[in-house]
Amino acid sequence: MPKKIGAFSFVLHSHLPYVRRAGRWPHGEEMLLEAMAETYIPLLDALYDLVAEGYKPRLTLGLTPILLEQLRSQDIWDHFEIYVEERLALIESDITRFSRPILAEWQAAHDQAQVKYDKAVQALLEKKVQAEKSEVDRSAAGSIAAEKRSTKKKTVAKRGKKQEQNASAQTAKAFQASLNETEKALLPPPPIPVDLEAAQVAQKERDHLLYLAKWYKDWYQGVLDHFRNTYSRDLVAAFADLRRQGVLDVLTSMATHAYTPLVDRDSTVYGQLKTGYESTRRHMEHEAAGIWLPECGYRPPFMTSVDGVEYYKPGVEEFLQQAGIRYFFTDSFVITGGSLVGKAAGDAIGPYGAIPKRKVVPYSEEERHRKKGTTFRPYYVRNSNVAILGRDEGTGMQVWSASYGYPGDFLYREFHRKDANSGIQYWRVSGTKVDLGAKSLYDPYVAFQQVQKHADHFVNLVRRRLQAYYNSSDGDYGIIVSAYDTELYGHWWFEGIAWLKEVLRRLSQDDLVELSNVDRYITAHPPTESMDVPESSWGNGGGHWTWLNPETEWMWPLVHDAEQKMENIVEQYPQAEGKLLSFLQQLARELVLLESSDWPFLITTGQAKSYAEARFKGHLARFERLYQTVSRGTFNDDDRHFLAEVQEADNPFPEIDYRDFACREQAGCK
Repeated sequence: MPKKIGAFSFVLHSHLPYVRRAGRWPHGEEMLLEAMAETYIPLLDALYDLVAEGYKPRLTLGLTPILLEQLRSQDIWDHFEIYVEERLALIESDITRFSRPILAEWQAAHDQAQVKYDKAVQALLEKKVQAEKSEVDRSAAGSIAAEKRSTKKKTVAKRGKKQEQNASAQTAKAFQASLNETEKALLPPPPIPVDLEAAQVAQKERDHLLYLAKWYKDWYQGVLDHFRNTYSRDLVAAFADLRRQGVLDVLTSMATHAYTPLVDRDSTVYGQLKTGYESTRRHMEHEAAGIWLPECGYRPPFMTSVDGVEYYKPGVEEFLQQAGIRYFFTDSFVITGGSLVGKAAGDAIGPYGAIPKRKVVPYSEEERHRKKGTTFRPYYVRNSNVAILGRDEGTGMQVWSASYGYPGDFLYREFHRKDANSGIQYWRVSGTKVDLGAKSLYDPYVAFQQVQKHADHFVNLVRRRLQAYYNSSDGDYGIIVSAYDTELYGHWWFEGIAWLKEVLRRLSQDDLVELSNVDRYITAHPPTESMDVPESSWGNGGGHWTWLNPETEWMWPLVHDAEQKMENIVEQYPQAEGKLLSFLQQLARELVLLESSDWPFLITTGQAKSYAEARFKGHLARFERLYQTVSRGTFNDDDRHFLAEVQEADNPFPEIDYRDFACREQAGCK
């Protein structure tokens, strides 16, 4: 039996913004409910199925703290059941609609059109009769009026009569023209098609739609049954159990997915990390060894100044090391120095995509000129004991690429075309340049057969890439980190969860590749080199443009002001108790919620601009109201009522500690 030559790990990053009780559709809770139905529950099903079949699937899974908090919400549980039941009701109506024979459907449509036509003709006839009657009445009225005019005013009367007659004639002519145009526009309904071949084709399509509607009914019923009975509605507990079994290496993240390279104060980096880390520990009953930095946003150490005093700002890795986190991830170009690919590809507009000019702490000359890195190995970041791993471009683009990635296969389900009545997706991709209206009907049986072929292709690609690295590195035992947004699978790429399952099945018994997770790999194969990591992200251009641009630049001074105010209030109340403590805890919640990277992201992409602006302004307004209240140190009934309302609306992180947001600058703290 050949020996293993390297390892492979999927790294899936799961995140959605805080949407609990913040609207349903088109923006709000529905995005979370869709992900639960189409991604999270199917992913749990796939992993538990593999374990039950005797396989040993392993992968690295990021579950952001704000996502964990929502998945544990009773409100979300209740609303998810309502959401799936609504989907099932819509599908039932489709089943009824698709069950009608096509000829009977055509006859019914023709009959409805005929009734509408007959009513329009009757209305037109009534208008003509009324028009003729009005003309007779006008003529009679004109004659009577003429007889009553004075002889002395005959000349004037003749002129007036002439004008009245002309005006009346013009009105009648215009009305008649309108009636004529209406009559021309009235066309009888077309005859029912008698082409039996066309009817058979249409009936075949109708029968396939009926098959699909029944298939979707079974699928959604299965999702609801597993949610209620298999997982007892608690998906977080199900993920935690897989972690205990060694299937999952669960990553933590910043509390609300804050984009830390653009925050101003170190208190925010520390407070977001501490709050998120503790949330993950509470829900997973485990201390996370790794983290997914939001948007792979990395800030290196640099020098800054306040009041003419220069001081040191630590890099993100120093905060991670203090928290006990051992590794994080970045995009491939950060490690290799190569071209931007995937999410980072594309030209940045104006100066906003550029990295801010900072006085970066210099590296030693020897380390500065080291060779470029490889994504097949981890590296320590600078002088820390925190490792960084890069996303593998070769495997990643098989899924990310819009041009040749698996999700674009013509047999897979089309995401964008939805039934006008139910919103169900009954069509397939069909082709690269096929208009939505011309898409062919989807066939899940054929699509899931294609999954097997793509799983085989991917596994062979992994083997080839690891073999090539093994041969070129004198037998180094490398790792392929294949990183994606979890919601890409199931939600965007409907067959993606089935593909993941088949890849995990194959790799778990592969003779050359060790199916691993990142924690397991780094423990056995720690880094042997360090790296000076540049400021970067996996956003557009590899920089900060996605979150800082002309559409979003107004937000950041407000964020920075809130950071400073939070530090001030912690200084004012270093050890709060009682009702004051409740106010300060909620103040900290509103701070982390307004700092979410999702708000500028949704504004920039245009996916939900108005919604994101309203959410940011809403959390900011709540923060400001609470800040003014605690600053004066006294509370009235209105203040207490406001606090109760906000605590009900925004209730994540019940154990948040406002003192974690104390000033941490190495100069300028009071």
